[in-house]
Amino acid sequence: MPDRLRTPAPPPVDTLTASARVIQATQGTSTDRVFQYESWQQEAWGFLDSLGEFQYAIGWLSNAMSRVRLTAAELVPGGDEPAPLDEGPAADLVEQLGGGIAGHAAIMKSLAVQISVPGEGWLVAERADERIPLEQANWSVKSTEEIRPLRGQGGGYEVRVGETEWVSLGTESLPVRIWDPHPRWSWKATSPAKAAIPIMRTIELLNRRIIATLVSRLAMNGLLLIPQDGTINVPKQYQDEPDPFVAMLIDIAGKNIREPGAATASIPIPIKFASDEIEKWRHLTFGDGVDKELIDEREKELGRLATTVNIPAEVLKGIGATNHWVAWQLEESGIKLHISPVAETIVGGLTVGYLQPMLKALGADLVGPNGGKLIVWYDTSELTARPDKSEKALQAYDRVELSGAALRRESGLDESDVPTPEDERRQLLLKLVAAGSVEAYEALTGESLATPSQPARGAGPQSPVPGSPPTRGPGATGAGSPSPAPAATPGTGTRTAPPTRDNPPPAPGSDMPDGLAAAMAALHTRLGPVLSREVVGAGTGRRSPPARVNGHNGKSRDGPGKR
Repeated sequence: MPDRLRTPAPPPVDTLTASARVIQATQGTSTDRVFQYESWQQEAWGFLDSLGEFQYAIGWLSNAMSRVRLTAAELVPGGDEPAPLDEGPAADLVEQLGGGIAGHAAIMKSLAVQISVPGEGWLVAERADERIPLEQANWSVKSTEEIRPLRGQGGGYEVRVGETEWVSLGTESLPVRIWDPHPRWSWKATSPAKAAIPIMRTIELLNRRIIATLVSRLAMNGLLLIPQDGTINVPKQYQDEPDPFVAMLIDIAGKNIREPGAATASIPIPIKFASDEIEKWRHLTFGDGVDKELIDEREKELGRLATTVNIPAEVLKGIGATNHWVAWQLEESGIKLHISPVAETIVGGLTVGYLQPMLKALGADLVGPNGGKLIVWYDTSELTARPDKSEKALQAYDRVELSGAALRRESGLDESDVPTPEDERRQLLLKLVAAGSVEAYEALTGESLATPSQPARGAGPQSPVPGSPPTRGPGATGAGSPSPAPAATPGTGTRTAPPTRDNPPPAPGSDMPDGLAAAMAALHTRLGPVLSREVVGAGTGRRSPPARVNGHNGKSRDGPGKR
C-alpha cells in the first residue's frame, strides 16, 4: 500500500477525500430519488419486521454472506474466472476495506440485507480527520433513509442517528451507494422482494385468518347445555350466586388455568344429581379448529415465496438440515443459485463505487498485469460443504501414496501444524521404544537401562525399562520352583536352555520376530543421524552414551563399543 495512506502525517493529496469528492459529484442532490424509498421498498421493510418466515430467510442469507470473503482480482480477457491478486494497489485497497477480514464479514452481512429487501444500501467510511488511514476509518452500512446530502453549497453528507437527529459526515468521509439495478431503469433499485410482495400479502392474510380462528375458539369454546329440571348440590360459598352451579364451574376452571400443575386440574369435576338427567347434558361446539385448507394454502404460498426471493424452500419453511447450526454449508449448486447472485451485485457496486475511484485518486493503473480490468471479487470456499475424506487420506498416507501436506489439508489442518524436527525425532524415538529398543529409550531420556547381566558402559546399577516384566537376579529361582520351558530360537525352530547365572538372557531385541527385526532395521536406517546425537540426561547434567539399536553389530555410529 502506498505510504501516503498509511502514515499519520497529512499527505500532499488526501486520496480518500479526493475519491469522496469524485463520488459525491455523481451521487446527486437531496431531491433525487436515490435518497428516497418507493412504496414497495417501505412495504418490503415492513414484511421483514412482521413476517417471520421472510425474516428468517433473509437472516439465513445474510449469515451465509458473512462467510464470503472479498479479494482483489483481474478480469483476464478470455478467462473463465477472475484471477485473484495478492499484491499491488488494488489488493491493498480491498484488504483495507472495512479494516480487514472481520470488517469484510460485517459489510457483506449488512449489505446482503439491503440488497435483498429494498435493493439498495450505502457503505460509509467515516473519518473525523483526513490524516486517519483508510483501514482505521469507521466503516458501516446505512439504509437509504439514514443518509442524505447536506443542504447548501458546501457539499458533503449527513447520517441519521435518531428519529430527528442528523450528524454531518464531512467531505473527508466516503459514502458509496450499492444497488441492484432495475432492468428497465438502471438508476433505480430493485430486489426479489418487490415481486414477492403480493405473495407476502396473501400469507399475512392467511396468518390473520388462522389467528382469528384460534382466538375465537379460545374465547368461545362452545356452549354447555344444562337441563333446568333437577337439583345439583353445590358448596355453600356459591349458594348466594344467581346461578350457583355455573358460578362453581367458572371458579374451578379459573383456578385450574391459573395453576395447571395442581392435582385438581388433572381430575374431572365430581357432580351428583339424578341419574335420569345425565343424558340431557350437552356440549355444543361451533367448529373443529383451523380449517385444513387454510394450512395447505399457506404452505403453497410459502413455497412460492421461497422461489421468488431465491431462498431454499427448506430454509423458508424451517425444515431439513439447513435449520441447524450447519445452515451456512451448501453444495456447490446451492452457492451458484442462492449466494453468487447477491455476492456479484455487491462486488460490482464495490468495484465501481470504491475500488476504481480510489485507484484513480492514487494515480494507479486500472488494468492488471495481464491486461485485464481490476475488480473486487469474492471467495465462497468457506461456504462449501466439502466431503470428509480424512479417513481415506490417512489410509493413503500409511501406504506412502499421499504427502503430509495433502493429509493435513483433508484433515482440516494447515501448514502451521507441520511437526518440527524435534517433534519428528521424539515421535520416531517413541516408536522405537515401543518396539523394544533400549538404545532409543536411552537416547530419548538420557537414562541407561543396563541390567546386572548387561553392565552399563561405565555406570552403576540402572532402572528397568518402564512397563517391562521384572527380572530375577542371581539365585532368585527357589529350589522348588519349576524351571521355565526352553524357548525356541527365532528362525531355527530349536530350543535353548532357560537363562541362568552362567547363561544370561539375550540382549533386548535379539529375540524379535523377523518382521519386527526388519522394521527395526528400517527405522534404524532412518534414525541413524538422530540416534547418534548426545542427549543430556534430565536433571543430571550428564550426557548419555551414544545411542545403539537392538541387534546392532556392537559398533555405534560414533565408534566401537561393548555390549
